[in-house]
Amino acid sequence: MQIVTESPAWWIIGCLLLGAAYAFLLYRNSDTFPPRLRVALTVFRAVTVSILAFLLLSPLIRTLSREKEKPVIVIAADNSESILQSDSVLAKRKLPEVFRAMQDRLSDKFEVQLLTFSDHVESGKPLDYTGQQTDFSALVQELNTRYVNRNVGAVLVASDGLYNKGGNPVYRPLDFNTTLHTIALGDTVVRKDLLIAGLNFNKIVYLGNAFPLEAVIDARQCSGSNFTVKVQQDSFTVFSRSMIAAGNRYRVKVPIVLDAKKKGLIRLKVSLTELSGEVSYENNVRDIYVEVRESKEKVMLVAHAPHPDLGAFKTLLESSQNYEVTTQLIGDGELKVGDKNLVIFHNLPSDRNSLENLFKTVRQASIPALFILGSETNLSALNKLSAGLAVVTNTMGKSNAVQPSYNPGFSLFTLDEKVKEKIPQLPPLFAPFGEYRMSGVPTVLCYQQIGSVRSSEPLIFFTQQDQLRTGFICGEGIWRWPMAEYASDGVQSVSRELIVKMVQFLSVKDGRSKFRMLLKNSFNENEPVLVDAEVYNDNYELINTPDVSFDVTDASGKKYPFVFSRGDRSYTLNAGFLPPGDYKYTAYAQVGDRKISTGGAFSVAEIRAEQTETVADHGLLNAWAAAFGGKSYSPAETDRLVEELLADDRLKTISYSQVKLQDLINLKLVFVLLLSLLTAEWLLRKRAGSY
Repeated sequence: MQIVTESPAWWIIGCLLLGAAYAFLLYRNSDTFPPRLRVALTVFRAVTVSILAFLLLSPLIRTLSREKEKPVIVIAADNSESILQSDSVLAKRKLPEVFRAMQDRLSDKFEVQLLTFSDHVESGKPLDYTGQQTDFSALVQELNTRYVNRNVGAVLVASDGLYNKGGNPVYRPLDFNTTLHTIALGDTVVRKDLLIAGLNFNKIVYLGNAFPLEAVIDARQCSGSNFTVKVQQDSFTVFSRSMIAAGNRYRVKVPIVLDAKKKGLIRLKVSLTELSGEVSYENNVRDIYVEVRESKEKVMLVAHAPHPDLGAFKTLLESSQNYEVTTQLIGDGELKVGDKNLVIFHNLPSDRNSLENLFKTVRQASIPALFILGSETNLSALNKLSAGLAVVTNTMGKSNAVQPSYNPGFSLFTLDEKVKEKIPQLPPLFAPFGEYRMSGVPTVLCYQQIGSVRSSEPLIFFTQQDQLRTGFICGEGIWRWPMAEYASDGVQSVSRELIVKMVQFLSVKDGRSKFRMLLKNSFNENEPVLVDAEVYNDNYELINTPDVSFDVTDASGKKYPFVFSRGDRSYTLNAGFLPPGDYKYTAYAQVGDRKISTGGAFSVAEIRAEQTETVADHGLLNAWAAAFGGKSYSPAETDRLVEELLADDRLKTISYSQVKLQDLINLKLVFVLLLSLLTAEWLLRKRAGSY
């Protein structure tokens, strides 16, 4: 530890002289105190003043500390249901003992951390093999988050190599240098099994249309066996075909065409004949849900000029199968917006197009609008529209690179927690420079963040004027979002959910209802049931003063009561994870002296992904280990793996040196010392009869 200051060293002598001179002048002519007492008082006062003078030099305490970090050995164990398929005794009894023995032997030399994973990663959870999906991408992402800049000696992944969510782990890089070894679980022996390997279908179809369904059937060790593919809807068989397995490795795609005869959510049960001697009958049946709608929501993109944002919006919206998107430049012919559910204006109004007449037409037709601001947006013309945003600026064409910062108080609709976490990681948008003034009833989804500073200016927000919703994305460059996501994770889930949820919120028709529920028609059993609600008063103003209850009833009549949480002006509810099945709901709210209610239905689909495949994929585990300089071991070879790790000279403890600077004035010891000196001086003076 060392005390340093930017001032020359001789200033310390000046501080001492100042303290001595001050104390001498104070007590030199004092005859009230005896000589010895006067000397003590002089010393106390001189030390106090010298310390205070020295603190004015802003001294710092420089400390050098050394820390040692053992190599970290991460053991990641697959906790999904498929591990039980081949050998439940090994999974339930032996594997926990194997991992415990490895941890005990390695803990003397290494820091051992045990993780379990399925569709998400957990630490400290015992192996119970209840995971309904396996996502190696989520494991790699969690490793990168937890162990970047750590001294990671090795990562050991115990799995059967089967994944049904995310991408191939061989192509998912680790953000730190380490070796990855795999422990191959499961059985690679092909046993007799007839299974539904996959179902390809559209989740949303339209009333009166015929829609395709393709069933992928695998028949293993079933040569010559007769089986039937059957599709049932509401207990009625709507498709049936008999087939013969032509070989022991027989795979066939069965095309099925069904009719969408009624509106709403329909449940289809696809089943295969149960053959004698199959290793599993769980994969002979699959339930799927298809939503039948009357028509697609029509969205029009009106742009100042061609821009990559237009293609990104169109692709992300049409991927949800609920939107029909048309794109048109504002100068190319007549714009017909009468039948649209939402109009999106990109870089409009511009210098060449004021947008006044078109926006008036949109407003008169009660069509919601979404503005995307950019470098070509004429801010003065935008301000004159009184659309809900005015941007005051003294510069023309200047923009800032701003990243989205999620507003935790946003409550108009619900986003997945993973989406909220990833929003700040999205590439920046380029927002016009200026002061943003929102009007109407605004609610901010994301603020502008420049570097590490979150500003009070909105980046994405919604407002309501005269019962009509308008949205604003105050920056261009959204096309970078799905590209960056796909490059890092191989998916575009965050961009898709953000854009689709925004458009859904703006374009939904409320039918002048004063009580609205916003929820999906179908959930998977491993995702929480999220519901949003809106309550309006007699003037159709959004309110959140009444309590809102939500009662869910399953097929057996069991009721699950819930109460909504209040947001800024709406309501949100996380009903948690519900068992698979069909549910009906009724919501109640007391508005004034009237009790209003609404109802509907939704389903929770069972996930059978872990029962589909019964043959382990050790080839993937070998390739994964080889890609990161490691090897693949069987559970019986874990002792050899431990010995090799203990004998590896590359896995060494690292010593870190850290220099820390701290203001001396912040130390409590300095305060205590000064207080003690002044208190001692005051007590001595008081005892001597002087104040």
